[in-house]
Amino acid sequence: MSSKGYFFDLLNRHCEEVNLERFSEAGKGQNYIEFNGSMVPFSYGELREEYEQVRNNFALFDMSATRKIRVKGRDAGNFLDRILSRTVNSGPGMRVVYALICAETGCVADDVIIYKLSSEEYIVMPALMDGAYLDYLRASICNDLAVTIEEESGLAGVALQGPASAEVLRRCGFDDIADLRPFSIREYGLAGSRMLIARMGFTGDLGYECWVDRSCCGALGEVVSTAGATMGLRVSGYGLAVAEACRIEAGLIVPGRDLATDRVPNPGFERFPAELGLDWLVKLDGREFLGREALAAHVIAGPRFVLRSLTIAGDHRLPHGTELLADEEVIGHVTSSSWSWGLCTTIGHASIAVRHAERAEAAVVVAGQRAPVALHKGPLIRLLRKTQVPAPSFG
Repeated sequence: MSSKGYFFDLLNRHCEEVNLERFSEAGKGQNYIEFNGSMVPFSYGELREEYEQVRNNFALFDMSATRKIRVKGRDAGNFLDRILSRTVNSGPGMRVVYALICAETGCVADDVIIYKLSSEEYIVMPALMDGAYLDYLRASICNDLAVTIEEESGLAGVALQGPASAEVLRRCGFDDIADLRPFSIREYGLAGSRMLIARMGFTGDLGYECWVDRSCCGALGEVVSTAGATMGLRVSGYGLAVAEACRIEAGLIVPGRDLATDRVPNPGFERFPAELGLDWLVKLDGREFLGREALAAHVIAGPRFVLRSLTIAGDHRLPHGTELLADEEVIGHVTSSSWSWGLCTTIGHASIAVRHAERAEAAVVVAGQRAPVALHKGPLIRLLRKTQVPAPSFG
C-alpha cells in the first residue's frame, strides 16, 4: 500500500469519514494515485470548497511525494549547466530556477524546479526523472566534475496557496514574508530546525512552498492552524483534482500530460520547448548542454505546433488525444482537461498544428455529438497578486 503523505492527517482532519482506510479500500485511480511511493489524494472532501479555499482564502497541498535530489560539490553548478536548458551556476543563491531537461532530440524530457541554496548546493525537484538518471548523466556527460547526487528523504513539504497565504505565514512568526520576491527563498527556524520558504506554487496564485525536516511536520501544522484561527480561517487541504484545474487555468504544463516523455510515452506528442510556449527557458549561447544542437536546428526550422488553452461549455472529461476539428480537418489534440469551478466551464490545453495558430474556434465530438470549443492564447486567468511585492494584504 502507498504510504500516506506527511501532512495527510492535518489536511484530512475535517473529512474524518474519508479516512486513510477508506482511501485505501477504494484503491488507486479512484481516490488517489501513487506517486514516488506516496498516496496523493484527488480530494479531501468537497471539490468546490477546496477550489474556493485556494482562490479566496488559503489551502495546503501536501508535497511529500515530490522527488527531491540534492546535488552538491564544487562543480554542482557546472554539472547542472551541462544538462539544463538554462544556466543556474551564475547568479546568487537562495533562489528558485525553473528549467527543462531536453533529450538529445531537443524535445522536452522533463521540467525541473531547482532550489539553489548556494553555488555548491542545489535541491533538484524533477517532475519525472530520478536520481539514477542524473547519476547516468553525470557518468556519461560530466564524469570529470566533482559532484555528488543523493536522494533527499529528510525534507517534507507543503504548499500554501491563495490570497491569505502571506498573512497566515506572517502570523506564524515568519517575519517579512510579504516582502519575499517570486522565486526567492528565505530561511527561518521552526522547532529548533531549519525551514525553507520559497514564494512560488502550482496554482497561478499568491503562494509559498514550505520545506521542513519531516520531524517538524506537526510543529508546522500547529503554527499554521493557530495562525489561521486568528484570522477566522481553518486549515483546508486540496488534492490533485483542484491542483489540475488551477494549473490549467494558469497555463502551466505537465510532462506526461501535455507532452510525451521517455517515462510517459505518448507517441506523436513529443514537443520542443517552443511548441509549449517555453522557449524563454532555453539559452543557446555560451555553453554546451544536453540537446543543444537539436534545439538550435529547431529554432531555424520553426515550431510544428502551438499550445493553446481551451474552454468548452458544460462539464466534460476530454480524454488525452481527443481530436480538435475545424470543418472536417483534424487541427490538433486535447492534451489535458478539467472542470473549472471558478470559470464554470470545462477547460483544457490543446496542441495545435502551427498553420492553425490563429484559429479561435474548433470543435470536439463528445458522446457522439459535436461541441464547439473556444481557443485562447495564454493562461485563462492572470492574478496580479501572484507577483506583487509586497504581497497584497488580506481581509
